Amino acid sequence: MFKDLTNLRKPRRSLEAFGFYLAYLGLGLLLAGFVAGISNFLKTTASFMDGYKMGAQYGHFVAVIYCPLLCILILRAKNSYTFVSLLLVPASGLLAIYIAMLGGLIPAAILTCFREKRSKSSPI
Repeated sequence: MFKDLTNLRKPRRSLEAFGFYLAYLGLGLLLAGFVAGISNFLKTTASFMDGYKMGAQYGHFVAVIYCPLLCILILRAKNSYTFVSLLLVPASGLLAIYIAMLGGLIPAAILTCFREKRSKSSPI
């Protein structure tokens, strides 16, 4: 389930894609928390709730960037530029806007199930 998580070329089955989703969700949450913590450290706020709101905004911004970027990295690794796979990149961004990282990583997990397209290379 959690085998070869950094190998983006590997075609995954549904259980492996779910493991990929969970692992990259944890990584994304750590990244968003780190960015939110740095933002709160650099700018002092009047109250705890103001700091929380500011951190949540930065964390959401990280999710909107992180999810489509991960989809693009998977597409580049698999060299799979079909209509459906290219449609999943903006879908990831839209889901990240509305459902944050929980929704934005669903298209990335779906993309990991696609097979790698091999380019026809010349024998020379």
